[in-house]
Amino acid sequence: MKECNMENDYLHLTKEELLSKITQLEMEINDLQQLMGKVREHKHNYSEDFGLVVVAPIEGLVNELLINKEVFTEDEIRDIIESYKASMQMHGAYECLGWPVDIQLKRVKESMVPQIRKNAALYTSILQRKIEFNDKWLVGKLQMACDEATHLCENLANIEHFDYGAATPFSICTEIKKVFNDDRRASGYRGESSIYIDYLFGEFADLKVSMNEKGFRKYVLGNIIKNLHEHAFKEIDELELSHKIINKKFSWWTKFVVKLLPYSVRMRYMAMYKDVENFKIPEKRIRISIRPSQKDSQRVDIIIENNGKPFYGNIEKVFENGIGEGSGIGLYSAQQFLNAYNANITMFTNADNEYKVGFIINTPIL
Repeated sequence: MKECNMENDYLHLTKEELLSKITQLEMEINDLQQLMGKVREHKHNYSEDFGLVVVAPIEGLVNELLINKEVFTEDEIRDIIESYKASMQMHGAYECLGWPVDIQLKRVKESMVPQIRKNAALYTSILQRKIEFNDKWLVGKLQMACDEATHLCENLANIEHFDYGAATPFSICTEIKKVFNDDRRASGYRGESSIYIDYLFGEFADLKVSMNEKGFRKYVLGNIIKNLHEHAFKEIDELELSHKIINKKFSWWTKFVVKLLPYSVRMRYMAMYKDVENFKIPEKRIRISIRPSQKDSQRVDIIIENNGKPFYGNIEKVFENGIGEGSGIGLYSAQQFLNAYNANITMFTNADNEYKVGFIINTPIL
């Protein structure tokens, strides 16, 4: 009944009053869309930290609990199980973008942040006992979670008021090498093919820029690397996986059994095996170089190019929010970060070159 009265009230408004109401509503919608966009963008940017702090360590503890239960106390076993349940609920809630934005913010601040701090306290307690785990990486996972938990909680608690941080001078070449080399080592740990990286810095090896160093690592380099793994080199990874499976199937015993097959079948089988033997996985290659900007002597172009699959989309739209095969936030976020420090990023393609796709970061230098 109240709703009907409100509709009648709108019917009796003058044209000017109605226009004022519509303008006010448009402003509220715009503010809400900006808030939703900001929350969505930074939830995406924090996803890796969330995995390191919430998902990886507790999953590692549960796996250790299943095979090495005697190293934990009864209280630790109970706390690990409770934290695992809460962490998996957090993970599901964190990935959910369908809720109203006010509910998302409330869950993050009132539920997730306290639970992350509780998890970190559990990890600290376990680390202090210096347990010998079967999983040689578990101590590192727990320590990293403890190191990053406070920073993640601060960011999540202020997610709607987030900024990219104060600018400070740092060596951009040192940062690029560290991030890409760390990623290459991580790929090796996971058993994937490593990436060959050619650094061509030359006279710019000591180049310094001024922006937020940690933000540059996360929002720019992190999102470019994520793009390389999830898009540029995805087909190469799938080829390599298929090759490993085939090679596993064709053991020495299989070769022996093949000799017992009828001649015609054996020839077809061995021909297939020969093809597998001659099959080569394309090497993942990245070239990172720096050149002076053509338009401004106080700026440079940082070029990061790869030999992955060609890009067939619209280059003009790759940095728009929501565009692309994945979440459509990564490259948009990289652009937003760089723009905050008077820098920018563009993309180029060259189907005839070994390095088919690349990004150019144009930035002022010190």
